[in-house]
Amino acid sequence: MSTYEVISTIVIVISIAINVFQFRQRKPKLKIQMCRSIEPNQDGVGNYLCGRIFISNHGSETAFYSGLEAIDDKGKLFFPCCSLKIPSEIPPNASVVGTITNGHLLCNGTKELYVIDGTLSKHRVPTKVLKSVISDLTQERDRLEGLGVNVHPNNSWSSQPQA
Repeated sequence: MSTYEVISTIVIVISIAINVFQFRQRKPKLKIQMCRSIEPNQDGVGNYLCGRIFISNHGSETAFYSGLEAIDDKGKLFFPCCSLKIPSEIPPNASVVGTITNGHLLCNGTKELYVIDGTLSKHRVPTKVLKSVISDLTQERDRLEGLGVNVHPNNSWSSQPQA
């Protein structure tokens, strides 16, 4: 190979590498946090105990929320219900907030929780955060039920159309 061919090949390889790097940097990047929360029912009568999920996009491209996926104690897949509409657009440098009822997180013994984006990629909720939220929800549910307070949403929450 001549010097010209070697230099041309090196330039082509470097330009392809730069393009791949730039493409990967433009992808949506989701950061997910959770906490325990008490939310009002849709009809405004009473409250319910839930996990609040924050999904923020700190990438430079718009992302879309397409649902939740979870794995229980036995390793079985299930789909917890969330108050976010599907699909929900998450612009760059913005976030969306939704709630997951305590029954969906506690009854199945949730061990792993994933947020599914518009490209069907899974984004895992950090295990430490999920364990902390489930522990807090369990303690608060037991405390509130001991006081005679209803911790589950009424029918108005589940009867709302998704999209």
